[in-house]
Amino acid sequence: MTPESLNKATRRAQTLMNVALLPFIPLMVFSVSIARWLADPLSSLGLHVASPALNLVLIAIWLAVLFGIIFAIQNRTWPRCPNCHRKISPGNARIVIASKHCPLCGGLVIGQGS
Repeated sequence: MTPESLNKATRRAQTLMNVALLPFIPLMVFSVSIARWLADPLSSLGLHVASPALNLVLIAIWLAVLFGIIFAIQNRTWPRCPNCHRKISPGNARIVIASKHCPLCGGLVIGQGS
């Protein structure tokens, strides 16, 4: 592993996170309007749901999806220590670059012949 590969993985994770989270901004801003829009067809079907309650359900669903996306991006983009196989987060990547050792297990990460 090299410092360049750690920096590249950190940039890729940040870029993917920003792109994945971008659609959630208008969804959260317009959640009240979306809840009202969904409450009308539900009331015509006989399901009388208050729009504030539907708004809370929508926010809970969006937050669950949001955290799922964050977890998936972290799981796929953060590199692993070759010794302990734990993920090296972007905050720990700076420590690895400076010390050449894993902050979690102390094993040599940069300069290893792998």
